[in-house]
Amino acid sequence: MAIPSVPDQVDSDPINVQEKHIKQVDCPNTDCEGVLDITNVNIGTKIKCKDCGNITWLPDYTKKWWEKPGSILAGLLLSFIVGVLSSLTASWLLGPDEAEQSAALPAQEQQSQPPLTRP
Repeated sequence: MAIPSVPDQVDSDPINVQEKHIKQVDCPNTDCEGVLDITNVNIGTKIKCKDCGNITWLPDYTKKWWEKPGSILAGLLLSFIVGVLSSLTASWLLGPDEAEQSAALPAQEQQSQPPLTRP
């Protein structure tokens, strides 16, 4: 692939460059292979395929708030903070002595049960 080079400017007029985004979608009719150009069409407008005559509407293609990675990471961080705060609240409500006793109870119950044997 050749590396593009900057052309020499012949006259003193500045080069005018414009960028245009073309938006296209496939026809929703499964029997049709038409492509609809939706570049200058407003969201929610009814559009008709030129190939098959199927009438549809133009949906909104923006991502929802729950689809964005920032929202997902913020949700994970929030759930971590809620977990830490609930643990701190539980230990504060029980007090230091009761929290140690409630944590030691499952270990004592495990020691008192006989070991499982296979038949």
